[in-house]
Amino acid sequence: MSCSRDGKLRVLKTLQLYLTRQVLLTLLMTVAVFAFVLLLGNVLKEIIALLVNRQATLGIVVKAIGLLIPFVLVFALPMGMLTATLLTFGRFSADQELTAARANGVSLLALVWPVLLLSVGLSGLCAWINLEFSQECRVAYKHLISGFGQRQPLSFLPEGRFTEIPGKSGDTNYYVYIGKKSGVEVSDVMMSAVVQSQTQTQVVQFVRAQSGTLEVNLANRELALYLTNVWTANYRAASPLFTKEDFIKVGALAAALRDHANPITQFLWEQLSVAAQKSLVETNAEPESIRPLLVAELNKILSGPLVYAEDRFRQITLSDDTQELLKSPVAADLRQLNRLLLEDAFPSMIQKIVLEEWITYGAEVSPKISFTLPSLDETRKQDSYSDMTFRQLWTERQRLENLPFQHSAPVKLSGEQMRQEIDQARNLRAGMLQPITVQMHRQVAFSFACIGFTLVGIPLGIRTQRRETSVGIGIAILLVSVYYGFIILGQTLQNSSEWAPMIVWLPNFLFEGAGAVMLWRAKRGGW
Repeated sequence: MSCSRDGKLRVLKTLQLYLTRQVLLTLLMTVAVFAFVLLLGNVLKEIIALLVNRQATLGIVVKAIGLLIPFVLVFALPMGMLTATLLTFGRFSADQELTAARANGVSLLALVWPVLLLSVGLSGLCAWINLEFSQECRVAYKHLISGFGQRQPLSFLPEGRFTEIPGKSGDTNYYVYIGKKSGVEVSDVMMSAVVQSQTQTQVVQFVRAQSGTLEVNLANRELALYLTNVWTANYRAASPLFTKEDFIKVGALAAALRDHANPITQFLWEQLSVAAQKSLVETNAEPESIRPLLVAELNKILSGPLVYAEDRFRQITLSDDTQELLKSPVAADLRQLNRLLLEDAFPSMIQKIVLEEWITYGAEVSPKISFTLPSLDETRKQDSYSDMTFRQLWTERQRLENLPFQHSAPVKLSGEQMRQEIDQARNLRAGMLQPITVQMHRQVAFSFACIGFTLVGIPLGIRTQRRETSVGIGIAILLVSVYYGFIILGQTLQNSSEWAPMIVWLPNFLFEGAGAVMLWRAKRGGW
């Protein structure tokens, strides 16, 4: 009897060692494959572009990839563990080795507990990487890429493509194209200045040059571009104010205002100063002497109020430009709109203005064009919650929780009003804390993925009983998609649902619970 137990123990240890070794070998292979695939996406998107544009050396690229590896391992380790258990136990079942082990009285749970212990160890490794190491490496990678232009300023304007550069004013962006670059010498240069508003996007300047020179001022973080053989086109908006030349028939216009026989002239007459009204009524001078008076008075009217009223302009045909501006009178320039309205009301008396035009000129040498280089220190201030370590998130949460509360009302509040103020402050603070809370829960919950994937992978591998690698990988991808779907859903709802922290834990509960039930049924032979 003792020999029989010793024999079973030796068989059990041999099978445990065999399965654990197979899982480890397969794990190394699958983690390498998944890490390569995940790295490939980032490499193609950002790093290879630096090499193609000659913005980085091979050493910089290797360093960037090295910083990305811990970040992708957070995802590759659970995926690799799931695939490894599916493939290993699928082969183990398909080769009838599980049947033979059961025939010798070896329990399935006794066989798999070293693999389960391995998954716990991997979860601990994932926790360290996910909560601390990967976040620091990810931030270092972002700073390496974003601060690259500061370390190699001439790479800020790569050749062969347009580069968007924000202007200092905030509403103007510059698009610069460098056809060829050799050191600080450039050729075939184009630049457009674009102003963005709520209603439209307008190109206000276009520059074309045959050649130029780049000059770097690291102290001021400035990159200057000196151009030669330049052709420039500038957009200019003309002033809507009247000039003396804008009145075609001064006498007729003065008579119309003096008679104020229709709603429009009646309105304009009421807006005139008393002195202007008196001059129009009493003067017998030549029409030319009235011209300066009309310029001064009508320019005051252009500034407001709005000349238009539906009953006032019922008999007037409005131009397309006037109708377009009337659709959004708040955003439109009031003086420009009033000018167009007066032109439509007196088409034969007032000259139509050209409100925009392009002025072009050429020059041998242009003044310098300056751009501000990105600051690495400014970039570091923009790290999001997803880039923070668990300790940083905890510190930030404590800081927000300790913010003092003061009600906004300058007068003494009643008890009910004070309760309302306190409730509003609590809701505001909860809204500020929610994204941090979800991120902290996500980092911790995600660290347990290896355990849930292992518990599900073992019985599913036994159930499929297939040797094909493609089947195991296909099942793994499906399960991983379900798991990450819950994580993404929780992060999406972090600002709108108080259940978001629980949602990121839900896949762990589902996978570990379902895996435990399936493993127990597989142990009893219910599969």
